[in-house]
Amino acid sequence: MKEFYIDFKNQLSAHYSNSECSILWETFREYFCRNQHTIEKNEGEFYQSCIQELLQGKPYQHCIGEAYFYGKTFVVNEHTLIPRPETEELIEWILQENSLENQHIIDIGTGSGIIPIILKKRCDSATVTAVDISEKALEVAQINSEIHKVAIQFLQLDFLSIEKNAFTEKWNLIVSNPPYIKEEEMQTIPKNVLDFEPKNALFVPNEKPLLFYEKIIEFAKTNLALDGKIYVEINQDLAEETEKLFQKQFHNVVLRKDISGNFRMIRASEPKQVYSTTI
Repeated sequence: MKEFYIDFKNQLSAHYSNSECSILWETFREYFCRNQHTIEKNEGEFYQSCIQELLQGKPYQHCIGEAYFYGKTFVVNEHTLIPRPETEELIEWILQENSLENQHIIDIGTGSGIIPIILKKRCDSATVTAVDISEKALEVAQINSEIHKVAIQFLQLDFLSIEKNAFTEKWNLIVSNPPYIKEEEMQTIPKNVLDFEPKNALFVPNEKPLLFYEKIIEFAKTNLALDGKIYVEINQDLAEETEKLFQKQFHNVVLRKDISGNFRMIRASEPKQVYSTTI
């Protein structure tokens, strides 16, 4: 295996640092071991194709078709975002504050389905719904739910366009990691993200950067249980604006930092106006 590492490092050294090469190698080595393959005998062509894709800037998660998240492996591809550590922190916050027993949960913009799958695995009695505009992303999410043996209702819909009375259910938890990067910021996004991850899961119009949060709040007016909570990831550069948006409608709004010290999450509860339960 040592000679393959040397070859791996030599082929990638012009594009990746020594430390990056080491991390990538350990990722691939672990992948091969977990799938009971050996580079020498079974996977030579795949090994070489991965190197070529890495040289093109393709994320290693897309090269091997999976990402490690919250202690579990999930299928990912070009139709889904690659899970980030901040989303693990959002999930941990939810689990710290809530018993999921018999709770009704909806994940908006589910992508590969990582959030609802983790929550459902933590408490099987929870009823979990996940929605996304992308049919291809939902296909990946369905595969992941089958791999992890959880029952989740996946729905394809354009959340921004749903009618007020589209759902009759009340949810105890509304969760979302929606698009929140302004289109004008594309030039600041790393090439491996911009070229290989779905833009509709990343970007929002410059003139309406908070449109998903506005829609989530509107949705909550008729679909959040009276004692329910909203948990969302946010753009750290728009943290104050996003917090104020939620404070207009909720008594209890908490802006939370991630492990890097950036304001990246909000929890909102206790609506200021009690809305009718009649749909």
